[in-house]
Amino acid sequence: MRIFNVFEVTDPNVLFSKKENVIAFFLFVILWIYLFLRGIHLPVMHDEIATFYFYVHTGIVFPPEAHYDANNHVLNSLLSHWSYQLFGSSPLALRLPNILAFCAFFFGVKGIAARIEHIIFRWGFLLSVSMSYFIFEYFSETRGYGLSLAFLVLAIYQYIKLTEDEKTKHVIFAGIFLWLATCANLTVLVSSVILFGLMFIHSFLIDYKTNKKRLIYKITALILTGLPFLILVKWSFKLKELGLLYYGSLDGFYPVTVKSLFEVFVGSYHIWMAVLVTVLFGIILIFLVKDLIQTRSLLKLIHGKNSLPLLLVGSVLIINLLALILEVNFPEDRAGIYLFIYLSGAVAFTFGKIAKQYKWVIPVAVLFLYFPVSFIVKTDLRQASFWIDARNSQPIYDRVTAMESNFKFPLVVGGYATQELCWYYMNYRDGGHQGRLHWTNHPGLDTDVLLICPQRLPEIPEINTYYDSLYYDRAADLALYKRKKFLKKTLKICQDVDPIQDYNQDYYTLMQVPADSFINKTIFVGVEMTLDAEAEPFIARFGATADQSEDPKTLAYEFIQVDWLRKSWKGEPNNFLQGTLIHNVPEGSETISFYLWNQYFEPFSISNGKCYIYELERDF
Repeated sequence: MRIFNVFEVTDPNVLFSKKENVIAFFLFVILWIYLFLRGIHLPVMHDEIATFYFYVHTGIVFPPEAHYDANNHVLNSLLSHWSYQLFGSSPLALRLPNILAFCAFFFGVKGIAARIEHIIFRWGFLLSVSMSYFIFEYFSETRGYGLSLAFLVLAIYQYIKLTEDEKTKHVIFAGIFLWLATCANLTVLVSSVILFGLMFIHSFLIDYKTNKKRLIYKITALILTGLPFLILVKWSFKLKELGLLYYGSLDGFYPVTVKSLFEVFVGSYHIWMAVLVTVLFGIILIFLVKDLIQTRSLLKLIHGKNSLPLLLVGSVLIINLLALILEVNFPEDRAGIYLFIYLSGAVAFTFGKIAKQYKWVIPVAVLFLYFPVSFIVKTDLRQASFWIDARNSQPIYDRVTAMESNFKFPLVVGGYATQELCWYYMNYRDGGHQGRLHWTNHPGLDTDVLLICPQRLPEIPEINTYYDSLYYDRAADLALYKRKKFLKKTLKICQDVDPIQDYNQDYYTLMQVPADSFINKTIFVGVEMTLDAEAEPFIARFGATADQSEDPKTLAYEFIQVDWLRKSWKGEPNNFLQGTLIHNVPEGSETISFYLWNQYFEPFSISNGKCYIYELERDF
């Protein structure tokens, strides 16, 4: 068929046959369709929605204006913001940049695999990397890791091409791809340093005597594409200064990096695994040294076919030096995800060469088989393999919104802190009429509805006395419980809110009352008002506090984030009806305050409103 003429192999460096190319194409199509469907159905997770609310939703992506946090994978935030503007706030729209990045990722992995000399190891590498579930999941989420890996493998592929035809364009492309990869994930800085070093050394050795003009072009390309990395280096030092490079620890390369990578890629960690990876690493290192001794050529040592072994060895060395000298944490699971690709590729290239002479090493390729088999076993559009307590459930949210309440305000829902943002997001997509997720005292007995992970049910042994189990969502591993009898909420205070017009200061007090009658009691503080603000989103927070006046101190604090509920507040009558529990007003509290914190000093108006305090009559 003529359609398959595109798979004709014309590059002598490409070892894929026409038939292999066709198989790879259909593998990609199947994987991408599955990925696209996962992007629609996979429950949203905390880190995704943190990215949405802090960067995508606000459009404030670049430091220093952007909220400082390691969660800001800048390229991902920017592309997701553009996708959000074009296609809206659906999970698929937010995830689309990463879903599309899988195309580039597969192309790069296939291009690298095409240089592996033995067909079994060639396909072992392609299948293990493209069908590793831990890597694959990041392409179906609004995170930076999928984008970063896509551009990283493209950069490696360009380096391999550079060593094959010496064209300057490969230096330019590699530098750009490394920049994009690092903008998506700062941990790729280590790999970028290694690849820039390899490109410089290779260009110098190949062109210094024979083609100085081309050498100048290449060095110029390296400088121009390398200079922007100074911004990322500065940013990484700023994050470290602020204590935001918190992921991982200094407990050691094996206890942190090796252990965590085995746990996420294989599901467990045992001492024999550490021995296995050490042996493989040792063999790879020995063959690099052997190549250098036999060829007596640094140029041949740093050829593209040795790029992954060199990246593996170099990354491990630099990671340990950074920990020793600068006290940079050893990378943990996703922060060191690229090491899996380097190890898989290094094993495939090294043993692929060995297998040409020693057929008995071919069974080593069985190690690769685990990943496609595991991928097939785990296939599920709604099931993720990690962060069980950091996701929420759309089916559970829909059931809660369908419940009736005998209270003026939305149902009081209890859940985990790591699920709060997901709850806000589902509420935001639904118009922002539901309440916040209460997590300060979770799991407790004072909320109308409870969201709880089954494995944590022992933390609340009385749950079956006070609540009925309504639903369990397997994909989110989350159960919904509803109170058999809602706690009675007695109105104690109702106070008008003073109207305000075009107020642009930081804090505006809505209500402040004595706390003495509420000590050691659970109260619900609510506000009903007409809010008008030009800014979209209007970034503000309603806070409820129990305060001590002498030696001023806040003893209890709960809040509702306005822009997480709704983007636009245009003065619709009584458009804000929200409240929060203060689970137990602490002793020593003198005042209960409810205020609005106008975080970006944007003008707003309140034309009318009332504040309420209800006391919950406990039955436990």
